[in-house]
Amino acid sequence: MGNHKRLSDKFDWLPPEKRPGRIPGPPPPRKPETRKPLYFLVPDNNELYFVNYSDDILTAVSSTAGGMYTVDDDCDELVPVGGPAYTYDKVQPKEAVKIEQYDPIADSDYIMQVTITVSHPSLGEKVFRAGGKGGVSKEMVLLWDNGDVGKEVY
Repeated sequence: MGNHKRLSDKFDWLPPEKRPGRIPGPPPPRKPETRKPLYFLVPDNNELYFVNYSDDILTAVSSTAGGMYTVDDDCDELVPVGGPAYTYDKVQPKEAVKIEQYDPIADSDYIMQVTITVSHPSLGEKVFRAGGKGGVSKEMVLLWDNGDVGKEVY
């Protein structure tokens, strides 16, 4: 089991049109995002958090991580890797729970995926998978309030 961490009201989600631009000057006009995320992932330092942005108390949230890296340049041999499992009960609205920890240098060449299982009292169990090279390195919406699954989430 990994080192568990729970944070309340630390992460807020901002729609893209309200985020500051990376280039100085007025931002280009963007289409407003009308959906609200129910669940999203956010990296903070070397840790990855699941944020319950819904108004419901979640029965449970659990996660496992795994992946692979190549031993040689021809990709003939793959070596599986994995991380600790995390499990949390009664995840409160606006609460963030740590679900993974990455080392930005050592893990940068790995193909990493995190699997998150969310148990909702009325919606049942939902399983989300996200990742890529080096793990999840940016904020990522898992589920929107209209039922859409986030981009690059399976």
